[in-house]
Amino acid sequence: MKRIELTQIAERIKAANSAAILCHANPDGDALGSAYALKEMIVGQGKQAIVLCADPVPARLAFLFTEDAVPAGFAPDLVITVDVASPEQLGALKDEWLERVDIKIDHHLISPDFGRVGYVDAEAAAAGEIIAELAELMGGLTAKCANDLYCAIASDTGGFRYSNVRARTFETAARLLAAGADGAWLSEKLFETVSKQEAAAAGYVYTHAAFLFDGRFAIVTADNQAKQAAGFCDEHFGNASTLLRQIAGVELAVSARQSEKNPQVYKISMRSAEGIDCAALCAKLGGGGHKRAAGCTLSAASADEAQAAITALAQEVFHE
Repeated sequence: MKRIELTQIAERIKAANSAAILCHANPDGDALGSAYALKEMIVGQGKQAIVLCADPVPARLAFLFTEDAVPAGFAPDLVITVDVASPEQLGALKDEWLERVDIKIDHHLISPDFGRVGYVDAEAAAAGEIIAELAELMGGLTAKCANDLYCAIASDTGGFRYSNVRARTFETAARLLAAGADGAWLSEKLFETVSKQEAAAAGYVYTHAAFLFDGRFAIVTADNQAKQAAGFCDEHFGNASTLLRQIAGVELAVSARQSEKNPQVYKISMRSAEGIDCAALCAKLGGGGHKRAAGCTLSAASADEAQAAITALAQEVFHE
């Protein structure tokens, strides 16, 4: 992958008549917000663009995003990935689309090269920050585009609370508000509203978590049977590691949930305190992300086996 400047990406997008925008599987607010904002920019120029993802829009983000259908015979001039750190994150889209990727736009510290050209800014708090810069190069922000990008940045910064937030993050957010983003409404939807299923998942987390290494490590696992019995599914469990990390004394929090598509796979999410590199830990299992928030997948025959494997990894951190 050849690294190019954002101005060059803007010119390539302007020159194209159509684009497919790919975001990572199990999409979050940053992936969807960035992708749909870019779509809005392209469509606003009278061109065609669709957003593709291996997984559906989560129910908690359906207030803002609606899935795109692929038109018959759609052959885009450009294929762009947004917030996709590695080919594996494309999920079921990988086989069909990876070799067709023209432009990669990402902000992860560990971000292997793929695609023909790319722009990676590991200093950006969210991919949404990069897309906001791109919007200015492509003619400015609409209110809808600003809303999508505010969702992106707020999601990846935990409502502007995480250590990835910098002065630039607030400056970008201010520009989005000025362009019409409804920050209060988005914050309420993102951080102050939970479904009954999400509440059930939170209850499961608090009652089933294990605390090891003097309470510095917390882990919760959920196989498909346990999820069904407790009344939630994968998309409602996405905040589990964050909930555990909020408990006093916990320095590394991990959730492991059995895949509903492939029962031999557990999806791992990590959150950490300062000084513990989640991205490096997840990289050992083929994943990645940010220093204090990362993820990966793990092959395991049971929840106990998944917990044992992650606990062994944590043992290296706490030297016990």
